[in-house]
Amino acid sequence: MDYTPVVISTNEEPWLSDLVRRSAERFRRLNGREVFIVTDEVLARSPRAAALAHPRLAKTLIWELIDSNVDRIVYYDRDILPVAPLGDLPDCLFAAAPDRPVGLDVAKRHWPFFKRSNFYFNSGFFVARRESRPVFDMVYALQSDDMDCLGCYDQTLFNIVSQSMLDVVQLPVEYSYPIADARVPCEHPKMVHCFGTRRKYTLLRYLLDELEGWAA
Repeated sequence: MDYTPVVISTNEEPWLSDLVRRSAERFRRLNGREVFIVTDEVLARSPRAAALAHPRLAKTLIWELIDSNVDRIVYYDRDILPVAPLGDLPDCLFAAAPDRPVGLDVAKRHWPFFKRSNFYFNSGFFVARRESRPVFDMVYALQSDDMDCLGCYDQTLFNIVSQSMLDVVQLPVEYSYPIADARVPCEHPKMVHCFGTRRKYTLLRYLLDELEGWAA
């Protein structure tokens, strides 16, 4: 089934923009699809962009930034690296891969919603159809410049809103493998999540250099 991959590269230093570009090129080579990169110029097309509480929340505006004929997207954060072809994706309104185990543990302690949910996904990778846009609009309406207990601006909001409004499909961890978490087994990752501080981009650059070296 057709889809358009999307990554956001806004408000960044040149070295980080270059990493995003290289990652997008790798996605294209692996999956045969051009990545739609949301740059500062693209983001400026939305009249709602000025009210974003944080640049990370730009993903809430994807459906008004991308061409209207695009019905399905695969979104990944700039700290997630494609390492293998995605293969078949589920035909659903919204699908995402689980976050690290600590994510669900923290969510259950701090948000009553997760007392009845055993799924807490990483909002850095998801598959979505245009019909899911009300979720994105609701997260935009509820946005805040305060980080949640996991240090994220949007993740818990996306979890609560999407799981309240849609039947969210859980993807295997291979689609967002937290490479530095030994508690998560994964033999054949498709997308690798380099989570953590700014040093995560050092890891991402190292992985890109290694993968590009193998391909040479």
